[in-house]
Amino acid sequence: MIKEIINSTDCISFTSATDDDIKNLSAHFQECGLPPIPQSYALFLKNSNGFQYDGIEFYGTIEHKRTEKDYTFPSLLTANKDFSNYEFFSNKLLIGIMLENFIIFDSTTQKFAIVDAISLHTLKEFPDFRELIKTIL
Repeated sequence: MIKEIINSTDCISFTSATDDDIKNLSAHFQECGLPPIPQSYALFLKNSNGFQYDGIEFYGTIEHKRTEKDYTFPSLLTANKDFSNYEFFSNKLLIGIMLENFIIFDSTTQKFAIVDAISLHTLKEFPDFRELIKTIL
């Protein structure tokens, strides 16, 4: 399902991440006290190193400058540095956004979740990235 969306004209996707890209970023996250990239999300990054579709964004291992739109698509590192000082994001990895919601991985519960960006209440949890994708796409 995800490959069909990545190949659609309505989707903005980026060249896939390499194993080294993912490994190096996960190591950097651990040095910064952030959780490593979960395996099921790493598999997604090997298909698309970032993704934007129908109001949903998933971050990749690097930033992507979109000069024609005067916009820089954030990386996982950039997105997580912005929120790392907030207690709520302790042991969590921000992997994307969806409308007014954050999409996170909680390393404590080992689950992905959609979280309201204002109240920070968890709206729905998923055992892995594949289940999250099946629900929101």
